[in-house]
Amino acid sequence: PCFDSRRRVPDESGRSVPTAGIVPMARPVPTDELASASLAPPASLHRHPIATMLQIIRVSPDDREVLNTIVTQLIDDVVERADWGHLDKMLTDDRTYLFATLWDAKPIEYALAYRFPSLYEPAYMAYLYDIGVEEEYRRLGAGRGLMDHLRQALKADGVTELWLGTGTDNVEGQA
Repeated sequence: PCFDSRRRVPDESGRSVPTAGIVPMARPVPTDELASASLAPPASLHRHPIATMLQIIRVSPDDREVLNTIVTQLIDDVVERADWGHLDKMLTDDRTYLFATLWDAKPIEYALAYRFPSLYEPAYMAYLYDIGVEEEYRRLGAGRGLMDHLRQALKADGVTELWLGTGTDNVEGQA
């Protein structure tokens, strides 16, 4: 089912916001807190053996091995893969946010979002286009850390709302 993105209601502060698809942004994060590329794993991972080996990065054109693993192993159902020239353009566009969680230097999950100006206020919005987690690493809390890093980077770049969508046939994604 579709929703009418033009339908708006007041939020807690009285600001008019769309009625569906909003994920509130985390608290404002000072830029100096964003300097570290690694993340202390969430509490649910502290007792798990992979906890000390997790690193979250914003993927750049220099991270070809990481990008190749994401494109060839973590993304399903791709009819035609993009070439390196296209991927380099995507990653050098400052409106593109591709983050990956690495375990022992191997990507186990990724999130891809795009930033764009809001029509409704003098701020930016972002759309979470895709997220993928290898099945064996699900329900361990690593995805929460990945999303925290993504939200912090978006917030630092003036994003006030993060939108996401899911297909009607994606039951797990709707949970």
